[in-house]
Amino acid sequence: ASLRHPNVVQTFSYELVPVTTTSSSNNNTDDDNTDKDDATRTGDVMMWEARIVQEYCSGGSLRNALSSGTLAGQMGPHSCPATEVSLTIARDIAAGMYHIHTCNVIHGDLKCCNILLQSVLRDGAA
Repeated sequence: ASLRHPNVVQTFSYELVPVTTTSSSNNNTDDDNTDKDDATRTGDVMMWEARIVQEYCSGGSLRNALSSGTLAGQMGPHSCPATEVSLTIARDIAAGMYHIHTCNVIHGDLKCCNILLQSVLRDGAA
C-alpha cells in the first residue's frame, strides 16, 4: 500500500544513524594490541537517530501557527482559531493518521510541532 495521501507529508528518503558514546576505558598502551574490540574504539551504540528527507511544507508546524496567531479566526498569538478551521485541521490529521495506520505505519510522536502545514492546498486536501 502506498503512503501517498493529501494529508500525509511525502517522505523522499530516510537514514538510521547510530548514536554512540565514546569509551575511555582503554588504558593499555601496548602497541601490539591492535585487535581491540571495535565497540571499545568507536563507542557503543546507545540508540538510533532517524534522519528523514521530506517535502517542504511552507506553512510550518501547527504549533508555530497557533503560537503566532496565523490561523484563520485567531485574534492574536495563542488564541483559538475559528471552530471550522479547528475541525478541518482535526479531520485532516485523523484522515492522514487513518491512512498511515491502514498501511501498517505508526507515527510514534504525534504532536503540534510534528504536524506540518501547507500554505497552499494540495489536490485532494480539504
